[in-house]
Amino acid sequence: EGYLVMMRKFQKSVKIKQLKEVMSLVPIQDDTSDTCDVNIKLNGEWEEGTLENLEQLRKHMFHNKQHLLNHITVDERDSLCITFTIPTSQSDGIADEIKRSKEFIECVGVSRVSVGDVDVSIME
Repeated sequence: EGYLVMMRKFQKSVKIKQLKEVMSLVPIQDDTSDTCDVNIKLNGEWEEGTLENLEQLRKHMFHNKQHLLNHITVDERDSLCITFTIPTSQSDGIADEIKRSKEFIECVGVSRVSVGDVDVSIME
């Protein structure tokens, strides 16, 4: 099988909640200078969502800036939270994309988004 076929199968089969375990096997870049986090709190059925679902969310939330969200971590303490690391210089543009996507975001089970230390209000 080709790489792309294998990658599609992986995206469709691995659940977001399993991502934390899978990612623990991958060495993480430790260079966090000049970066900030984009935190997304997911509700509802997201724990059963796949990586493909997460990729679609990323595409619809961040449009032409989605390529900036490459580094990801997952936290499952009280709800499923996804954190992307982005260059600090892009934080305003990312916040603007989130605000433009507000209607979509409200419909898909995202209850909170923050960029760096700024909470970008979703649910009011």
